[in-house]
Amino acid sequence: MVTGQRGAAGVDEQAYVPEGGVARFHLEGPGGRLALVDAGPTDAAKAPLVLVHGWGADTHDWDAVVARFAPERRVLAVDLRGHGGSAPNDDHRPHASAADVAFVLGERAVAGPVILVGHSLGAVVASILAVERPVPIAGLMVIDPAYGRPAGHHLRVEPWVRRLRAGDAAFGAELVAGSVDAERHPRLREYLFRRALRTPVRTIWRTLADLHLSEGALSTEPAGSRYLVERACPVLALNRDRERARWEAGVLAASANRGPVRSRSLVWPDSGHFPHLEHPDRFHTLLERWVGLLAGAPADTFGFEEDVVDPVSADGGTADA
Repeated sequence: MVTGQRGAAGVDEQAYVPEGGVARFHLEGPGGRLALVDAGPTDAAKAPLVLVHGWGADTHDWDAVVARFAPERRVLAVDLRGHGGSAPNDDHRPHASAADVAFVLGERAVAGPVILVGHSLGAVVASILAVERPVPIAGLMVIDPAYGRPAGHHLRVEPWVRRLRAGDAAFGAELVAGSVDAERHPRLREYLFRRALRTPVRTIWRTLADLHLSEGALSTEPAGSRYLVERACPVLALNRDRERARWEAGVLAASANRGPVRSRSLVWPDSGHFPHLEHPDRFHTLLERWVGLLAGAPADTFGFEEDVVDPVSADGGTADA
């Protein structure tokens, strides 16, 4: 059950925060203060979930996931630099954020193996952790990831960054919220807009620039797929676009994962950029089934095979932002 106070415009500002909320606290990391969630039993034999949110978001995206999984499994989530309760920094590269998550896991004595879940920018961060492996990785789930963009994508992003650097915070909030269908999910869209608007505009443009415009950006081809094939763990990829899902399937087919659990690329064409918030019940079931496979459940218990797509060549990306 979710509850919250109504905002002036009639939007439930806490519509995606479970009753009672989720406790948050802070650590002082190498790059500044980090806000995090650490819930559930710490001595359980089950692999912890490590959740990484996307650009312009925060750990509240995962509150319903925490409520669903923490009674039986440890769940951790970190606000990325400048997002939520974490301090901003001049370095918002995905590798720096991955180092922050690794720092939190070390400070919280999480030895692994862990199951990583990353959305959008967080999927890039989680993929870096899956490649660099600061702790053992049992598996990875990426949700509409912010990689696979075609060569030349910087030409699309550069005008956005210029506009954001000029202080147009509402433009940044619209980039975040506009990825959700306003007719299907009006309350969610307004919630995402208001939350992104509260994120410092410097964080918004620096994070966007460091993701897409830095040298060798993993968001863009061909650097992205060359790196992503080094993920040596099972990967579940969920996309809203079929062609992007097929591209991801090609990357997964060429990847270093040779374990007993095969990687899968899924498409939900009825979803926008936030399937975990747009379709929470279906998403939670998908995550539960994936966690089950990683724990040794039979492959025929997965139940989402109709969403799996076949691969295409991984030599190019798609044009979505």
